[in-house]
Amino acid sequence: MANDCSDRTKKDLTNKTEYYKVPLITEFTSYKIKKSIGKDRKVIGITDLKMAKRLSELMEN
Repeated sequence: MANDCSDRTKKDLTNKTEYYKVPLITEFTSYKIKKSIGKDRKVIGITDLKMAKRLSELMEN
């Protein structure tokens, strides 16, 4: 989730990720997300488990 999205989006997404025990990364701005995926988005989901695990490892370092 982009750290510059609306307060309502932050609240809704944080509540859902906590309920379903899904990791949430808020380190990036919407501009950085847009540059990395080529589309204007505030929230993205990663469903590939290997990619999600690798991203999590990179974020820890």
